[in-house]
Amino acid sequence: MEERNEELEMSADTELKKETEIQTSENSEKASADSEPEKKERPAANFGLLLLAGVYLLYTGYKLCANVLKGEEGASWGFFIAGAAFLIIGAGMLFVAAKTAKQRSDAKKAAAAEEEKEHPVEPVQEPKRMTIAERAKLAGNVAEKEAQEAQNSDTEEEKDKDKDQE
Repeated sequence: MEERNEELEMSADTELKKETEIQTSENSEKASADSEPEKKERPAANFGLLLLAGVYLLYTGYKLCANVLKGEEGASWGFFIAGAAFLIIGAGMLFVAAKTAKQRSDAKKAAAAEEEKEHPVEPVQEPKRMTIAERAKLAGNVAEKEAQEAQNSDTEEEKDKDKDQE
């Protein structure tokens, strides 16, 4: 009896260990999934702001450097260094904005090509123009079919009348 209780306790302990191992592995998988950087697409507003900020920094950097080189009053070499830094940062911002725009256009082209592969666009055929003779022939065929249908319906009505009379 004691052996049986020990076996049950050991099996319960192993099951508990397995459950905790499964839970820890699931938690670690969730943590690794959360820690992986997901590449999210920047909204168009960020692109516009990056572009505007880059242009503004280029303009400001140019003005600071130009004032120092012209010898304007109150301009010092510290402003020249700040202007150079603004020029470098502004150029970097414009580069990043251009790179992002190129990536977006490439992604759109790839998506359009993939969509076209999945659902190919069939060329639209222009309707064939009919000559007057072809139209007359078509109208004649339609008139003949209507006459045949009228004749067939008449014969069916006569058959129905004959059956009713019998």
